[in-house]
Amino acid sequence: MRKIKEMNPLQEENLKAFKNHIYNKNIQWFNYRINNEKEDFPKHLAQKIQRKRNSIDLSVNLKRLIRVKTNILRKIYDKLKEMEYKSVKEIEKYLGASFKNPLYYGSVMKEEDFVKLMKLLGFKNIKLLFNSSEIPHEIIIGRNKQIELKKSEDVAELIAIMLGDGHLNLNGILISIALNNIDDERYVIYVRNLLTKLFKGIYIAEKSIENSKGYVFIINSKSVHQSLMSKGLIPGNKVKNQVDIPNWIFLSIKFSARALKGLFDTDGSISVNKKSKSLILSFSNASKPIVEGFKKLCNSINIQTGRVNGPYFSTKKSYKSVSKMFMVSIESKEQVKRFLQKINPEKFKEPYRYYWLGLNLMILGFPIYIRRKIEHAIEKYKVKNSLKKLIYSKRNVIFLKALYEKEFKISSNNKNSKIIKSLIDNEIKKSLT
Repeated sequence: MRKIKEMNPLQEENLKAFKNHIYNKNIQWFNYRINNEKEDFPKHLAQKIQRKRNSIDLSVNLKRLIRVKTNILRKIYDKLKEMEYKSVKEIEKYLGASFKNPLYYGSVMKEEDFVKLMKLLGFKNIKLLFNSSEIPHEIIIGRNKQIELKKSEDVAELIAIMLGDGHLNLNGILISIALNNIDDERYVIYVRNLLTKLFKGIYIAEKSIENSKGYVFIINSKSVHQSLMSKGLIPGNKVKNQVDIPNWIFLSIKFSARALKGLFDTDGSISVNKKSKSLILSFSNASKPIVEGFKKLCNSINIQTGRVNGPYFSTKKSYKSVSKMFMVSIESKEQVKRFLQKINPEKFKEPYRYYWLGLNLMILGFPIYIRRKIEHAIEKYKVKNSLKKLIYSKRNVIFLKALYEKEFKISSNNKNSKIIKSLIDNEIKKSLT
């Protein structure tokens, strides 16, 4: 691109206006250096758009198109006719591409043709017509308009959910989140609402995994894929890549709290400490940086955790191969209570899990002979259902509740259900004080 040796007053004015726009809006798509001040303006526009592309391209190079509304193109056409371009064909000759289709039919144009159109119109006319440094337009990725996710609490939580149970495919299109629709039915609804809120107008498929509790949200969209990448997610295998929590989340207490919620609701767990009759919160993941990030997020909002432990080998069925896992726990009653109050995880609000925790706490307070009877019944249940350990599941909660009602000869009716709920609430409260 040629340099302008001497600048006339109009060029100086154009350059000054453009510089003010860059600095006032704090746009950082390229370094504006003194020795380039006299460079031809269209080159700066081209650089700006290229930097926009690079900022969300990351590892997948996808084609983008530009859509300009027909009423805006008509204004441009009228202005160009006042200049030396008297017909559509003359404009098309300069662009080397169709101007008729976008003008009359609203068709998209290539990005490079859009840059040529801005160069043809010139900064002064763009500013005059649209009071902007560029022609108003939309960037189209695949079938959808480019999605620009703004940093927010909702986005912070979604990023955390993706780090826990989500996947970004290397093909630059597929996004999935795998959840448990049997034991965490309430959370599936919660995530569905969050996705539809953030990606309005985007089709979100849902699929139950045959012969399992699995339930998957699937989005096939280049726009959504790139919007998530632009907020720090990396496509591919999260364990192999040892992914980390994006830095921008640590910059705000509100972002940190919502990210902790997303991480804990996907890869966290709540268990009962039988010795102290209290609750233990744990977070585990196969990516050590994520676990270290969880600890760092907790510390940033004054929640103290234990040290990061691991690696240890996972025995979960959800992992197709043996994985090295890392874990961090919160065991202090005060810190557990603070976490539950500040983060308000959906996992703790899941009715069946809440019952599971309360019933296990209640059993610890029973006389030893009753506890032994219940433990014997549990062992028989484990053998019958080929279970090595009795862990939380909706089915196991129903069994434990029925066992409790049988032992104390409590019939299942609304009145008694309220009494049991009151007893469980009391046990949970005692475990936190």
